[in-house]
This record gives sequence, C-alpha cells and structure tokens, in this order.
Amino acid sequence: MLGGSFVPFGHLTLRPGVQLYERITTSLYSIPQRITGFEYRWSINANYQFQHGLVVEGFGNYRSGIRFQGRTADFLTYTFALRQQLWGGKGSIGLVAVNAFANDLRQHSVVEGVGFHTDNVLEIPYRSFGINLLYKFGGFK
Repeated sequence: MLGGSFVPFGHLTLRPGVQLYERITTSLYSIPQRITGFEYRWSINANYQFQHGLVVEGFGNYRSGIRFQGRTADFLTYTFALRQQLWGGKGSIGLVAVNAFANDLRQHSVVEGVGFHTDNVLEIPYRSFGINLLYKFGGFK
C-alpha cells in the first residue's frame, strides 16, 4: 500500500492511497493448473476546514475487479459530509451522504471453469443519508 497526506493550500488536506495485488493459485485439479489475477484499489479523502469550525469532507474508494477464473465485480463508493465542530473541538454535529446519486451498488461477476459458467448480478442497496453527533470524553496520553 502506498498512501500519504498533504496540504496543497490553506485549509485543504488530501489523503490519497493505492493498493496493488496479484493473486496466484496453483492446483493439480484445475485447468489450467496455475491461475493468476491482478487487482488494484485507490482511495482519496479530502477535507476542507472553514472558519468557525465548519468542515466539508469527501471520500472516494474504487476497487477494480479481478480476472481470476472469470471476472469479479469492480465497485466505486463515495461519501460526502458536512460537520460543525462544537464545544471547542470536543464535539461535532454533521450530515453524511453515502453514494447519494445511485440507488444501488451494482456488481456483475462471471465465474468460469472446466464444465461450468456462472453469471451473477448483485444489486446492494447502498445509498444512505445520516446525521451524526460526536462528543469526545477524556483524551489519550
């Protein structure tokens, strides 16, 4: 995994990340006996702090599908949040939207092997909206 955090200007903080994977399976009972697949994931978090404790945040996450005995589904999720810090930063109240512009997280997968083929479409209700309240008790030393 490779990630970081930087402040390009003022009160904007960006935290990108990327992960790369290779899957290798060897089996005497499958044809072909060696199967490989490559997958990657990326994410980015952006945070902007305005005056008087108002914070706007955005988060995006993408996972590629992997071609491995067929094709597993890729997916993209995103979150937007607006929060107001309260009580000198010890608490906050916020509004959150997850996948606000899509009803479902739709995943299409294909699995193949000698003598079989499956085709699957999965639709997961993933859109949500919420209100959160946070208060920090005590602290770490």
